[in-house]
Amino acid sequence: MTEPGVVLDARDAQYAAIDARTVRVTGSRIEERPYTVKLEGSGATGYRTMVFSAIADPKLLARFDEWLGNLSAFLRLGISSVLGIGKDEYTLEFRPYGQGVLIPPSPAAPPHEVGLMTLVSAATQEVATDIARYCNPVLLHFPLNADDPLPSFAFPFSPAEVELGRQYEFKLNHVVHLDRPDQLSRLVIETTGEAARG
Repeated sequence: MTEPGVVLDARDAQYAAIDARTVRVTGSRIEERPYTVKLEGSGATGYRTMVFSAIADPKLLARFDEWLGNLSAFLRLGISSVLGIGKDEYTLEFRPYGQGVLIPPSPAAPPHEVGLMTLVSAATQEVATDIARYCNPVLLHFPLNADDPLPSFAFPFSPAEVELGRQYEFKLNHVVHLDRPDQLSRLVIETTGEAARG
């Protein structure tokens, strides 16, 4: 772990329980380094719209990864051919909740239900929402196989598109070497209340 002026090496650390609330840590080492301060900054990346759908079709859930891959390909093709929006003008992301979060995935039986969060990001809120609206009927009725009857999934609210507004990401992540810890800071002291009048 890198901290201002030191690196804590815990690769050989050993942890021993002393009692129900206390742990003794031994074996870690500290290495002194020149004092540094981390600078972080964020910036806007565009706008995002979300659609959330609930899926409880056992046949589909047994082959969920295959279905999701087909859904993604179908939507991306339509966004290009129907809406005329290029693949570099948006991002389309799927986050399935209920499928499991273990890596590698658990070999357990398929889930009974998956909540699929679909996130669309674009340069403007209008474009992100237009793409989400295009996705809307597909997210409700996309079959596992082309010759299957159309399934019906569920949206928890209507309208299904939720505008999440402007999005941000880290754009600055630097380390600055300093001669003193307060070199980049200003300290201002103001006295108020009774002490100021006295």
